Amino acid sequence: MDPGIYVINGGKLSFDANSEIVGEGVSFLLTNNAELVVNGTSDVKLSGPVSGSTQGMVFLTDGYDDGRSVEHLINGNANTEIDGVVYLPGDSVEVTGNAVVSRSCVQILADAVKVSGSLELKIGCLPSDRDPRTNGKVALVD
Repeated sequence: MDPGIYVINGGKLSFDANSEIVGEGVSFLLTNNAELVVNGTSDVKLSGPVSGSTQGMVFLTDGYDDGRSVEHLINGNANTEIDGVVYLPGDSVEVTGNAVVSRSCVQILADAVKVSGSLELKIGCLPSDRDPRTNGKVALVD
């Protein structure tokens, strides 16, 4: 998959059984209540852009919706490696089943995050990994 911003306007962005998706420098903008679903035995390896308007963001919403909360799902035996931010404010993210979600730096920001099943979830990275303004310290930046 080529670097860039991929816009999903409504509907569903679905990585299903036996899918293999690899992309560096990619962002998926979910708009108009679009839903993210990672299922089955899919193998997903994604990293966000290192510069630009979606720097560090892998999945994000644009904030333009009809007020409904969207439920995003990562389940089954999915192997998902995300290096970047999953920014879905107002929505919920459910990680369930035998899914493996890891990478050196993944951050999930959502209204609710539900984790269940016998999964492996590795979330880690310091704010300084993504934003030089923090000077190696935990800080709020705008």
